[in-house]
Formats: sequence, structure tokens, C-alpha cells
Amino acid sequence: MKKALSVLLFLATANVLIAQAPVNDAFDCNTMINLGEVPSCDPTVYTNQNATPSTIATVDTVSCFQSGSAQRDVWFRFQCPISLLDLRITLAGVTGTPITNPEFAVYRGDCFFDGLAELSCVSSSQGQTGAQMDLFGLTPGLDYYIRVSDWSATATPNSGQFTLCIDSIPPIVNITQGSSSLCAGTLYDSGGEFGDYLPNEDYTFVICPDQQAECIAFNLVYYDLEPTLDPFDSGEGDQLSFFDGDSPNAPLLAALDGSDFTPENIAGGGGVCLTIQATSGCLTVVFESDASVQQAGWQGTWQCSSDPCVPMESLVVDTLNINADSIVAAIS
Repeated sequence: MKKALSVLLFLATANVLIAQAPVNDAFDCNTMINLGEVPSCDPTVYTNQNATPSTIATVDTVSCFQSGSAQRDVWFRFQCPISLLDLRITLAGVTGTPITNPEFAVYRGDCFFDGLAELSCVSSSQGQTGAQMDLFGLTPGLDYYIRVSDWSATATPNSGQFTLCIDSIPPIVNITQGSSSLCAGTLYDSGGEFGDYLPNEDYTFVICPDQQAECIAFNLVYYDLEPTLDPFDSGEGDQLSFFDGDSPNAPLLAALDGSDFTPENIAGGGGVCLTIQATSGCLTVVFESDASVQQAGWQGTWQCSSDPCVPMESLVVDTLNINADSIVAAIS
């Protein structure tokens, strides 16, 4: 009997340890994780598994959270130096048991009940394992508080492991600048955010981060280019190409013209959601335009990672077909 009781006691203790809540589960300034003065992008893995809902105010609603309140929230705080008052917070699910459908809010104020005010909030779409937020004009020396949770359309939690990176907002550049050694950024055509590109352009932009990059992911947010071999135009059309290396002599990853353009491709209308991945440590972007029609152009963002790329299909252009099927997939 004593042996049986000992086994039961052991199992009960093991279950308690397995189901133990994270140390930063409660809204408590003594237990929430202090990330210190930003930037803070270390690879520490956090989790909201087994976390319980916090109540921080008499009326505790979160503006963008799917249920209106936090379900499994954990807490962090940080401070800004005077040199970094505009910043980007990136939450990324990690391999193993990644958080899915993450959402987080940032607060400022005093760390006691009814003492915080929501500053900004972001909630990811169904199935996503990451979320990102930009903040501007923060106050140096003040404490800011991050409340991380997840949402679920069913009774099954989507809690899991994640990393947090709080850093400066990547710069915005255009292709005329030629190159970047940064790990993240936003790239436009020569017309920038609001202008069109010009005729007879031939620009090359090389991205070679100065930190180890097993994968460089370039997300094409939108594009509006003149189609190649347009039957109503005697010109040659315009083309945007991507190469896995530090020059156009590297292997071709994708080549796009305007044949697949629809109004929905313009930013704000849905975007094209096309991601190109480079594994060589560098990515080269080439844009060429002819002398005839100029369009709004394109916008893309890049992010490097020390983790290998997830296998994807590469894209090439079928220039003999100018309908919506002109971009055809080829296994890389």
C-alpha cells in the first residue's frame, strides 16, 4: 500500500511540475521578465503554456485581442534609451511547440491595478506563428509593458514557445542605393513609396547582411509593372528578378513582370504575399524597365535568420502568356 501511495504521490507531483505556469504569468512587477534597456534581441525562448488570464483593471479589455481579453497571458517590461525612441517589436514562434495565433499589447503607466493604459496592440491571423508592431516617440527611461497571449477559435489553446526582439525599425531604402548589409529593411523601386519608376532603368540591389544569415526571406508586398511582350505596346516590358547570391550571375530564384497585375496587388488591397528565399547568405534584386509605360512599381521587405530556410517553390515567368497564369511555378 505504501508503495502504491508513493507512486501516486510521485505522479501527482510530476503533473504539477508539467503544468506549472510560467514565472511571468501574473501581472506582477516582481515576477514579470524585465528585458532591460532596448535593443533586446537575444535568443531566449519564452512560453505562455499553462499561463492563466491576468486582470489588470476594473474593466480589462484589450482592443485588438480576438476575445476582447487575454486568455493565456505572460508579461514583460523594457525601457528605452534616449537614442532609441522608435522601435519594432517582433514576436516569433520557435520550432518545437511554437505559439500559434499570437497577440500582444503594449502598455505604459504605473505597475498596479488600474494603473496601465494600452498604447498599441496587434493580433495575428489564423495559423500564423508571429506578430510585429512598430512604436514611435516613446519616452526614455519609462517602463513599457508587453502582454503576450494567443487566441483560439476552438477550446484548444494555441499557447507555445516564442522569442521577442525589440530593436530599431529597419530603414526604408530604394533600389538606387545599390546595397545593404542590414539584417532587415524595406525596399522600394526608384520612385519610392509614392512615385512611379522611370523609363530605361537597370538597377541592381545586393543584400548581404553583416551577421550570419542562413536564410534571407524577401516578402514582396505589392507590385505594379508593365507586362513583358504586351500586345498593345511595342516596348519590351519591365521585369523584377531575384538571385541567390551577391550578383546577377548567381542562381535565379524568381523573375516577375506585370502580367499578373490586378488592382488587388496594390498595397492596402491585399498584396501579393510572395516570399523569395535566399540560402547563400546574400540576395540580389534586379529591376529593369523599358522606354514606354511606367507603373507604380513595387515594395518588399527582407528579414534574415540564423535558421535554415523552410523549403519553398521558386517562381519563373512564362513570357509567352500574359494572362493571370503568366507566373508559373517550377520546383527549385
